[in-house]
Amino acid sequence: MTEAASSEIRRNSPKFEKQFSEIPSYFLKLVAFVTTSFNLAGLAILKITIKIS
Repeated sequence: MTEAASSEIRRNSPKFEKQFSEIPSYFLKLVAFVTTSFNLAGLAILKITIKIS
C-alpha cells in the first residue's frame, strides 16, 4: 500500500467508524417499520374479513 493510500485511510477512519456504528440502529428502525407495516396489513385484512362476514 502506498503512503498516500495509507494516509487517506487514516484520514477517513473516523468517518468509517461513525457510519459503521450507526448500522445497528438502522436495522432496529427497519425491524420496527416492517413490524408496524405487517401489523397494519393484518388489521386491514381483519377489517375486510369482518365486513365480508
